[in-house]
Amino acid sequence: MSFATAIIDIEAAQKRGDLKPSSHLANLMAQGSSAAKRLALFRLTATGAPKTVNLNRAVNAEALLMQITGEATVKSCGKCAGGGGIFEGCHTHPHAGKGACANCHMNSEGANCTFRKEAAATTPTTAAATPVPAVTNVAGTPSKRNRGGKRNRSRAVKQTELAGIAPQDSDVLMRDPTPPQEPAVTAAADSQASVTGPAVHPLYNSSAPGVTYNAAALPGNAMQIPVFLDGEAPEFAVARWCSLAAAE
Repeated sequence: MSFATAIIDIEAAQKRGDLKPSSHLANLMAQGSSAAKRLALFRLTATGAPKTVNLNRAVNAEALLMQITGEATVKSCGKCAGGGGIFEGCHTHPHAGKGACANCHMNSEGANCTFRKEAAATTPTTAAATPVPAVTNVAGTPSKRNRGGKRNRSRAVKQTELAGIAPQDSDVLMRDPTPPQEPAVTAAADSQASVTGPAVHPLYNSSAPGVTYNAAALPGNAMQIPVFLDGEAPEFAVARWCSLAAAE
């Protein structure tokens, strides 16, 4: 088929409304002067009749004009080399087919053409870099229990510094960060005598360990007994001494 015959058939299909206009097809139709002497040779069917082109699709009309106006390739693509396709010879066009030959472009099968696959393999791809969001707070928001533990630990450190306690022993303070209020001291000897007095008793000079006692203030009929405040940890309890009247 010559270029002129192809144009006639294409225009007739467009007038019938079977073939929709296409920008690629219009460009190929405008190149008739340079391809007026070229022919599109069709392969024969099993019965010996030449194959025909269905011009109801724009892509098929484009393939027909690509075969006429395009350039013959030095090496045929895989399909053409194997005898496939409707046209004799393997032709490509620089402005149509996206690298595929006319035979492969027919019926929108250009993606299977080895020419396009080879071109895609040699073309470097520049993928847009996707920004990675900054990772913050990987462990998640701490629970109220953890936050409370941190506050208790901070309070324990402060209490350790104030009381002069070794840091390794401060875990006892973390059990209850709020120092307990010292209750009134109560002691008893047998069941006959008792005394209730303040936390710091006048019989001794200090509430710290290693206290020195004021023997002069101790009456002759009294005895000394140690008293521990309720709620104090045994490790840090201070022995407070009170005087009780001896039982008669």
